[in-house]
Parts: sequence; C-alpha cells; structure tokens
Amino acid sequence: SNTEENQDGLKKAKLIGLIVNMVRYSIQQDVNTNSIHYNRFITHVRFFVDRFFLDGLLQEEDEGLYRQMWALYPNAMEIATKVKAYIDKEYQTKIPVNEIVYLGVHINRLMNHSAINS
Repeated sequence: SNTEENQDGLKKAKLIGLIVNMVRYSIQQDVNTNSIHYNRFITHVRFFVDRFFLDGLLQEEDEGLYRQMWALYPNAMEIATKVKAYIDKEYQTKIPVNEIVYLGVHINRLMNHSAINS
C-alpha cells in the first residue's frame, strides 16, 4: 500500500540522512557536495540502506581487507565503525565487516578528495 511505501521511504531517508550527517560531522571539514566523490558516497549509502532494510547485506567476511583498510585508512575506518556501532545498537543488528570496509573506502575518498578548499 502507499502508506507502507511511504513509511519505508521515510525509514530509509532517515537512516541515509543520519549516516551522511554522522560522516560529515566526523570528518570535521567542509565537503564539496558537487564532487564526484560526494555523489559516489551518497550513492553507496543509499544502496547500503536499501540492502540493510531488505536483509541483503554483503555477508562475506574478508578479514584481510578489513585489517588492510585499518592499516591504510584508520581515520576513515574509525568513522565507518562509529556508523556501524550506531546502526547495530539502534536496530539490534550486526553489520558485516565487508559493509564497513566499503563504507570506509567511500569515507576515505570523501576525506581526501572533496574538501571545498582542496
């Protein structure tokens, strides 16, 4: 029904907005919202939220890639882990490692390539 679709849309929009705001606040720099990196980040978050609500999260666990991301991009992974912790607590779930890795990739790109003054 339209009511259920509207409620689903609102749930998704709320989580997307929350993730985007957490990341933007955590990186502590102005973000160029017209950059390709920001657009890719937003697209990734939208697809993540869609997968999350459809119970379709990436289930494979690549611990090596996870450790490598922490070694190479600790700031981005720290932010991704904060997002994970919030979602896990708020929705009583456990976000898989690979989802955090991919979020970390996009956060890192956002941090390094889309500052307004860079």
